[in-house]
Amino acid sequence: NTRHVNSRPQGRLACSSPTTMTRALCSALACAAVAVVFVLSCSSPTNAATRSPQLRGVHPNDESKYSGGSGASFTCADSSQSIPFDHINDDFCDCLDGSDEPGTSACEGQFYCLNEAFEGEYILSSRVNDGVCDCCDGSDEYDGRVSCEDTCIEAGREAREAAERERLLRVEGHKKKVAYIQQAKAQEQESRKRLEEIEAKMASLQQSVEEFLGKKNQAEQPEAEAKEQFDKQWEATLEARRLEATQSLFQSLDADSDGQLSVTDLQQHLQLDDDQDGSVSAEEAEDVLDIDGDGALNETENAITFDVFREHVYEEVLQRFNEDSGAYSVDDTKPDYDDVIQELIDAAEKARQAHRQAEEEKRKAEDEARDIKGKLELNFGPDREFAALHGQCFELETTEYKFKVCAFDQVTQEPKNGGRSTRLGKWKEWQAEGDNKYAYMMYSGGEKCWNGPERSTKVSVQCGLENSVTDAAEPNRCEYTLVLHTPAACAAPPKSAHDEL
Repeated sequence: NTRHVNSRPQGRLACSSPTTMTRALCSALACAAVAVVFVLSCSSPTNAATRSPQLRGVHPNDESKYSGGSGASFTCADSSQSIPFDHINDDFCDCLDGSDEPGTSACEGQFYCLNEAFEGEYILSSRVNDGVCDCCDGSDEYDGRVSCEDTCIEAGREAREAAERERLLRVEGHKKKVAYIQQAKAQEQESRKRLEEIEAKMASLQQSVEEFLGKKNQAEQPEAEAKEQFDKQWEATLEARRLEATQSLFQSLDADSDGQLSVTDLQQHLQLDDDQDGSVSAEEAEDVLDIDGDGALNETENAITFDVFREHVYEEVLQRFNEDSGAYSVDDTKPDYDDVIQELIDAAEKARQAHRQAEEEKRKAEDEARDIKGKLELNFGPDREFAALHGQCFELETTEYKFKVCAFDQVTQEPKNGGRSTRLGKWKEWQAEGDNKYAYMMYSGGEKCWNGPERSTKVSVQCGLENSVTDAAEPNRCEYTLVLHTPAACAAPPKSAHDEL
């Protein structure tokens, strides 16, 4: 519909015409227009219902641009041309940028809803007189085809109530945040004081470890010497017992007492009767003497001496003697140490325990110092307000899973119907959004997805009266999002509230 001023419709009355009749009609219309303006100006303040058609859809800040006196003209927003003021909102695009039609749908522009008792807003010009009430004051539907109820008062009330709830949330939340900050500062002071104490006593702990190490070494030397002497004596005794038992069995088998074992000798002992037929056959005897297992006896195997018997035959024959084997076996139960040696052992063990205790105290002090340093180095916010979350875990149950966010540690996911927990990420860093440097907690390096990347989680940190987790989602494969509500994220409320509604 865009066209220039000189191509306007012929139906428009040209008040600049020099004819007498036209002048008279124009004069009458002008008087009527003045009367209308006078009535409107005297009745009530300007609102959507009483605004002149010329100002319809115009932001209050721009009204002066659309209000012209006699003989004045309107300049298009792009300064491309000037047109008479009565061409404004005439449902025809005179300006190329459409700035002359803020209150109609003729151009591709914006219509401003005053929405008194609520808040003004712009809508697309295409929505003007489209049969749908877009403005809460109904000012976009003025052609009479539909009747729009003014819902601005109710909307304003709801908005004020919501704003009041938000304000109270921030007020109460910020009170808790202040308490968090005070607690964090006190804990930081205590931690630094404790760290100084630990570092101050580390030298004495190390000295204690070295001192008890020397005492331990001093006590262990006589203990080791006494035990070594005792063990040597026991080994000699045990060896003598073994020799005696072996000799006894050898002599029992040597029927002819010639100092050698033969097939004939072994046939005299029914303990070697493997087939239980009442006699020991030559084959059964040979099987015992066949050391190399080749099925034939060589010269050595035909006449087994005591030394060969002791090394190769004794254990096998002992097993075959069944109940009688006890008479030829050796009791190798080691006796207890005597009282003198036990006293040396007890003294050495006491020294070892003292040394272990000194080492444990040093290790605990080192671990505590490392933990304190690690916590002090963590970024808990500008005032360490997020320190209150450290060491705490917050859970969220959905229809399928239980999510657990452990602040500054990890995020996990566990099936509700059973199954192992899956790590969705380990604490990495904060991520900013605009001026808020602490908008998101980032957890990365979680367990890998099947044929996919490592899992990661982005936790949005928002103001809340209590610490809780909501809104679990997986917008991308293996990438999770959660919302953590906490008083630590509550900004200070304005010192002087101003209700624009």
